[in-house]
Amino acid sequence: MRIMEVLRLRAKGIDFAKREILIREAKGFKYRVTLLPVTLVEPLKAHVARVQNLYEEDLKAGYGRVYAGGAG
Repeated sequence: MRIMEVLRLRAKGIDFAKREILIREAKGFKYRVTLLPVTLVEPLKAHVARVQNLYEEDLKAGYGRVYAGGAG
């Protein structure tokens, strides 16, 4: 993966069941799929769970929402 591809990586672009990573807007602004190494599956699952927990705690504390300023 290229550095910019890693920086654009989204959690929902990771498919743990298929062990695939969806790379959005790769070279030539195309999408492509690459393999998720077995050694990264558990650490990534743990990280996603930890971030989800932090997000839920922020919501309970009244944070995590953004006012869109009249959009809509």
